[in-house]
Amino acid sequence: MERYRLQLKKSALYVFLILAFATAVSAQNIEGSLVINYKNLLLIKENGERERAILLSDTVSYKNFNSLQDLEPGNRLKLKPVRELAGITVSDNLELVRGVEPFNPAVVIRSFELWDKIVAGKQMVLLDIRPVGQFAGGHIPGARSLPASSGEAGLQSLMNELKTEKDIPVVFYSADDSDERVNDYAKMAVSMGYTGSRVLTAGMAGWLKDGHFVAISVDTLNRIVNAGQPLALVDAREESVYVTAHLPSAITIPNSRLHPDMFMAYDAADPILFYGTDASDREPLEAARKAASWGYLYKSDSPVMVLEGGLMAWRRAGMQVETGETGKNSAGIPRATRGMILFDEFKSLWGKRANEKTKLFLDVRSRLELMDAKLKNIAHIPVDELPFRLAELPKEKEILVYCSSGRRARIAYHILTQNGYRTRYVGRMLSVSSDGEVH
Repeated sequence: MERYRLQLKKSALYVFLILAFATAVSAQNIEGSLVINYKNLLLIKENGERERAILLSDTVSYKNFNSLQDLEPGNRLKLKPVRELAGITVSDNLELVRGVEPFNPAVVIRSFELWDKIVAGKQMVLLDIRPVGQFAGGHIPGARSLPASSGEAGLQSLMNELKTEKDIPVVFYSADDSDERVNDYAKMAVSMGYTGSRVLTAGMAGWLKDGHFVAISVDTLNRIVNAGQPLALVDAREESVYVTAHLPSAITIPNSRLHPDMFMAYDAADPILFYGTDASDREPLEAARKAASWGYLYKSDSPVMVLEGGLMAWRRAGMQVETGETGKNSAGIPRATRGMILFDEFKSLWGKRANEKTKLFLDVRSRLELMDAKLKNIAHIPVDELPFRLAELPKEKEILVYCSSGRRARIAYHILTQNGYRTRYVGRMLSVSSDGEVH
């Protein structure tokens, strides 16, 4: 009997610890930047990497904003999870995280002002105070790394190394608008006599949100290549120069021939890197600016990048180059990863859907949009109903999701993957005619 009581006490203790742990986990706030929102569904990116679908309850309360219509991609959000529903976090409390105020509004520089200065080749010192690893992963072109841990001594040492004149602007930025340390560094620089010090308050998040690109070094590119990570390499020089020497596996699309259709024709999801001859070559900068402004950045959430120093820096580091034609198609960037399915493949499978046994097509448009859609072998579940109707979908089939723009399909993709389904989605605009043709 005593042994039985002891076992009961142990069991009760285990249950208490499990419940206590579950409560602690559920009480932890989730923070991330908004990717997409649709009705009561949010897609947020945590730590700049993982994307997660969030379901808002009917009684959700807002802090620092009035309605979901006030939000836009890139906003920093904090939410309190209250429960899980089919593997999806449900929240009833959503906060818009306001950025820190600049210590002096006169020192603020906007991303477009900074871009104009970079393109014009204006003399300045651009300092990135993020950790070294984040800087290596992509930074504003021309920036130098000055981790926030460097302090005043580190700033002074770098300025002495650069032999920076006091009248040259010094611009500081961090990851986003929540880092107060950019103000601290700007104050330090002003106290050292650099009265033209400025702060990019929105940080790297704001830079990307405004449609700009990032730069990486030869070392970072070499690590990406050696790791076998997906990357589209584009030589922005004229083809006559390209054939004399280029990066291995690079395709040639001269900046002068770059066109939006090259990016809109495919559901490109891999990062794309442009490069030119050397640091003075402006062609890759302009090509990267075009690609980002045409929607490549937002379409895939993959960074548009340029290689610092171009081909000359690559060769100076002793890296291999190729000559002649690579035989690769230079009419576009036909790659699809991270859950996307190329439209051509989707269209081909769609035409065979009547006899398809291993795949299921899922239309996540609203009921109103489906009024005239009477197609066979298609599952119709509006995305805002999907968390409650997952049991209707088979786990043994791959689910191909689509909507009219790709936004809701992307949210559905994350809901499905969070619940163990094999799935891909069409990440572009798509229309289905009454006779079943997709365009």
